[in-house]
Amino acid sequence: MLTGCELIDRYDDLYKLEAAKWGLDWQCVKALACTESSQDETQSAYRRGNREMYLRLIDGKDRWKAHRYYGRPEILCRAYGLLQVTYVVAMECGFPREGDWWALYGPAVNVACGCAHLGRALARFKNLSSALAYYNAGRVNVTDGKFENQPYVDGIMQSFGRFQEAGNPTGLGHGGGAGA
Repeated sequence: MLTGCELIDRYDDLYKLEAAKWGLDWQCVKALACTESSQDETQSAYRRGNREMYLRLIDGKDRWKAHRYYGRPEILCRAYGLLQVTYVVAMECGFPREGDWWALYGPAVNVACGCAHLGRALARFKNLSSALAYYNAGRVNVTDGKFENQPYVDGIMQSFGRFQEAGNPTGLGHGGGAGA
């Protein structure tokens, strides 16, 4: 039975469009959005792990020193929008290097970047759970057969399973793809 944010369908067409470009199941993308932001496009987050990402990927790197947001981890590594995409990840997915950070709140840009990131992770790891763990943490650490962020992965997979069991509650078609 679907609950809470799982019942919101206003972004379903966007999830379908962008998921199809990367061979993803749109219901998995929707489950990801429910976990990341409760499908609230205004959400943003800056956590301890974001600072670590800044130090690992940006700080002291020549290619970043001239960037207008260099020295601003709260902008470059903050997670924005429906799929909680960071500026750094968005740039890896084709977002303009000098793009304005607030554009990442826009559902179309955010979902396009998030799907590209997840799609690339799935192509790399060939396993949806590993791709989701990477999406969340930027790495896949496995100990005793479990991901470091196993509760996160489990939550998305459970939500995704509820969508599949509900038999496509919106009646707008089923997006096959990986993980279907």
